[in-house]
Amino acid sequence: MKPSARLLSLCPVVAVLLASTGPRDQVAFGPEEGTSLTKTFQSEGIFELDDFSAILDGQDMSAMLGSFEVSFDTSSTVSVTDTYGPSEEGRPLRLERSFETLEGEASSSMDSDMGSETDSMPLSSDLEGTTVVFAWDEEEEDYSVSFDGDGGDEELLEGLEEEMDLRFLLPEDSVSEDDTWEVPLTAFAALITPGGNLNMSSGDADGLGDFEDVLDELQSELTGDQADMLAGTAQCTYTGVREEDGAELAEIAIEIEISTSTDILDLVLGIAESVAEDSGEEMPLEFEIADLEVEIEAEGVLLWNTEAGHFHSLELSSDGYIAIDVAFGADMGGESHSAEISVEMSASMKNSVTAE
Repeated sequence: MKPSARLLSLCPVVAVLLASTGPRDQVAFGPEEGTSLTKTFQSEGIFELDDFSAILDGQDMSAMLGSFEVSFDTSSTVSVTDTYGPSEEGRPLRLERSFETLEGEASSSMDSDMGSETDSMPLSSDLEGTTVVFAWDEEEEDYSVSFDGDGGDEELLEGLEEEMDLRFLLPEDSVSEDDTWEVPLTAFAALITPGGNLNMSSGDADGLGDFEDVLDELQSELTGDQADMLAGTAQCTYTGVREEDGAELAEIAIEIEISTSTDILDLVLGIAESVAEDSGEEMPLEFEIADLEVEIEAEGVLLWNTEAGHFHSLELSSDGYIAIDVAFGADMGGESHSAEISVEMSASMKNSVTAE
């Protein structure tokens, strides 16, 4: 074979190698020291009752309740300004966070044969207007959290998370178009509860304190040690670069599928005991069964400013349903009773994040 022919025969191989090792882009965290970034997280959720059944002492009481429709709506706006110190290994070593806006609203409506009823409560946090400092502790491999200056209730610092940069969605290495990678399912919890426990409450308006205690405990458990009870997949795909407002933005598509059925009896017991302890009363119910089933599909797009080293925006939409089955016993008036309650609700959520 002539040398020229031999070289020509290698062209297809070279083409394949070049395609497989083609241009790769760096999508990484790395804002310059001293950068200040205002991040706004907005969320909306609609939860509608699809099915409800109640069995008391073996007798189905559902028909006695008549027909009714129940829905819950939630919305929140969280705005913070982060000022970055030096960064190392893809994380800031020091971060100063000012809580600009922490507000929301939770409302419920019920339509039945007896009429209609609506309730709503505004949500706020005592963290609003404060500034906290996250400092990386190399030995503990975690952040210490403190108020910047005097003042502030130290209990407000419990449960705060430094991560509000969406770093958990980034690839570990440089990427080419259509590259995919998996991220932990806890990413979903981090997207819907940014910054950890921000102590959003209604100020105990209308006697809703116990209800808020339940929500706080549930959020703490689902975003903490119990977060691993979720099953499913969370996948990101790099779809290329676009230019917007003079900035080069890397685009990452997000697909999350959660399908899990799990025993949450310990979680329910913990919540009930916490509420009973706060009220100073004994827990009147003895829970025997508590099962949770969750089906959620979410998709969205993350835009990352490659030059500035931080996110530009994110949009995420989620749909699915949540089903809970609970069985418990109770002693009332010297008599023992048993009850089984099943609830199924459809869920629709939208989350958006912007940085300026």
